[in-house]
Amino acid sequence: MSTVAGVRAIANNAFNNSVVDLHGGIPTANVIGFNFWGGNNQKWNLVQQTEPNTYHIQSVMTKTYISVNDSNKLVASTTPKAWKIAEYDNGYRISSGDKFWTLDDGKPFTQASPSYLPILTVES
Repeated sequence: MSTVAGVRAIANNAFNNSVVDLHGGIPTANVIGFNFWGGNNQKWNLVQQTEPNTYHIQSVMTKTYISVNDSNKLVASTTPKAWKIAEYDNGYRISSGDKFWTLDDGKPFTQASPSYLPILTVES
């Protein structure tokens, strides 16, 4: 998966310029703005791990990481979590164990759940 090699910024393709809210977490890292939505296009570094296609996803701005809480909501955390990023259906899916990023009941939020949508592309 050469397009994800090294550190890249993640940009959204399927939310149509909506905002993803990291529920709970650290206040300064609660919102990810995609596609320059309102000028709040926060960038995320993919920090390569030793396992293939596995990354810690870290905010460039706050240096916090994307994790998941007991309610399967994505949260900002100071503790890294390993996420697998794999190409799927002209996009990418992000997973950790059996949990995948997906839309939360059609709202502009993101959660980790057993189902997924290929919501992300990788910006070079």
